[in-house]
Amino acid sequence: MKKFFKYALLLLGLDVFLFLLLALKPVPSPLTKAECLEVSGVVTSVSGGGVSDIVITLDTDERQYYINRLLTEENEEFGDWHARLKGRNVTLYYPNYWTPLDYAGKQRHLSLVEVEGKEFWCELEE
Repeated sequence: MKKFFKYALLLLGLDVFLFLLLALKPVPSPLTKAECLEVSGVVTSVSGGGVSDIVITLDTDERQYYINRLLTEENEEFGDWHARLKGRNVTLYYPNYWTPLDYAGKQRHLSLVEVEGKEFWCELEE
């Protein structure tokens, strides 16, 4: 009986370790636009989220798309993004990845934002 608990505890520890390994890996950074998935639509809202993040929602789907720590790194202001994007037709590009913290894929990290066919913001290294 003592051996059973020892092995159960070992397996539980291994499961927790694997979960943390998957959950804490960084979002992959695609090098080109061709490596990204894309979605287009009209911006219904631009809001703040997290620590200085910009969160964009489209009329075409229920997902939220975010740019991580944009307002602190590039001295951008939230009001500027809201005024420039709200109600405009955009194409958003994001890397294809999965994490157990967002198992349904409802939040996506953006790599490129195009507004009406012109590059608006980009973190790709092309």
